Amino acid sequence: MTDTDKELTDVTPDATQEDTPDNFFIDILSGEAQTPSPKKLLIQRVLRQLIESYGFDRSDIEVGYNPRIQGHGRKIIDIAVFRNSTEHTNDNLQRIIVCKTQKKRDKLRSHPEAEADFRQLKELIELLPSVSLGMWTNGQEEFLFQVERTRFEVRTKPLGVWPVPGENTTDLSQTGGVIQVSADAEDLEDALLRCKQYLNRNLGLDHKDAFKQLAVLVLAKIFDETQRPNARRFWIRGDEPFTKDGQQAIQERISACITDAKDWQPNLLARGWDLTLEANETARVVMELARYNLSETQPRYRTDAFRAMARNVMDGREGRYPTPLNVAEMAVKMLDPKATDRVMDCSSGTGTFLAMAATHVFNRYLADAGTTPEEATAQQIVEAQNQAAEWVGSKALGCEIDPYLTVTSRMNLLFTVGSPG
Repeated sequence: MTDTDKELTDVTPDATQEDTPDNFFIDILSGEAQTPSPKKLLIQRVLRQLIESYGFDRSDIEVGYNPRIQGHGRKIIDIAVFRNSTEHTNDNLQRIIVCKTQKKRDKLRSHPEAEADFRQLKELIELLPSVSLGMWTNGQEEFLFQVERTRFEVRTKPLGVWPVPGENTTDLSQTGGVIQVSADAEDLEDALLRCKQYLNRNLGLDHKDAFKQLAVLVLAKIFDETQRPNARRFWIRGDEPFTKDGQQAIQERISACITDAKDWQPNLLARGWDLTLEANETARVVMELARYNLSETQPRYRTDAFRAMARNVMDGREGRYPTPLNVAEMAVKMLDPKATDRVMDCSSGTGTFLAMAATHVFNRYLADAGTTPEEATAQQIVEAQNQAAEWVGSKALGCEIDPYLTVTSRMNLLFTVGSPG
């Protein structure tokens, strides 16, 4: 046992302040204080995604699982997910995740480009017959796999989305895709940052053109969530983003969805805000957004994520800087707008103050219902967002001289609570 291991072993949930290292984090699984390292912090990010977004039970997850495979030396699985309420054995192992700390990349890779990094994951999959799903991530990139086993070989097929706990791998290929999940703040922000990086770095679009493409797709996504489940089109089947036929099918669904979304909000986008991506490019971005149910995601998380999406639109350009979110949040709390009040921002920029005001009103509606954003059910979140959207539609007013930022500001409100104001 190393000195570091001993230090971690000695830390308990009841440890006194003197026992706790100065630099530490609280493990999401055990509740214990741990000394941070890049690998541990990456694992924590993935655990939050599994628990808070996908809804896995903590008791079904193990970090650093040793499968003890005879004849193959010591193998360690960074994150192992087992069948619900079963013993942590190889026979009950369903999903495995490999977390690799790497230098940040300028461009995102495709599955073939990253193939060399998957060797450890694929070796573990071949040795563990019960595993049906795998993930490899470095924190910036995320690659998902489905396992197909035949009599003579084990194949890993790339996926665009994972099923939630309780769904079968057969659900990956159904019409409508798998069940969409609510997002935590970091998970949704990471997804939008990947979208922005792909558009900006991989495709070479400038910041404003990249934001335009993403904004059009976000409009379609939000509109799609207002439709009946069997009428929705913003979804993907398991491996659709990785085949030509699948990419074309995604492009056709999304293009039709965009047309209807523009009819739904005819005054939101300006001339020139159109989807111009090729089918494979659209599929790459849609893959990041399709897994989430935004209407069940807290507005504060959505505002954080929108800032990541729109950050480069305004930062330092033409002498303008967006207000930091925590400053806007503090100002709104001091103002304490009620559902009967009107709020006007005479220089709305990217819409930060108005979005934070809408979030504040959303929290008020939840308080009136006797709950908080952290404790509210998915249905309560949806109902409070609908009420906040009504407030935005009549009482959130903004002025902005730049037509581009006018669209951005309204998109912020739409993304936050479902109404552009």
